[in-house]
Amino acid sequence: MPTQRKLVEISLKQQGIDWVESEGGRVHSRAEPHFCQLGWRVSAAAYRKWWRDRARIRAEPVARFRLIGGG
Repeated sequence: MPTQRKLVEISLKQQGIDWVESEGGRVHSRAEPHFCQLGWRVSAAAYRKWWRDRARIRAEPVARFRLIGGG
């Protein structure tokens, strides 16, 4: 049975990007254990994707869940 996806708000994605940029030393794999301790269930691959799309994520309103044109 495939795993179930969980929607993550843009505001949480922005927090993750900010942490990777400042405290994480721009290393995405450090974000997963840090935020796991805070109760986030997000993979390192998701942080890499957010990092790649960080300009678009930062430009979106915080109340949204998905980027426009995300498929």
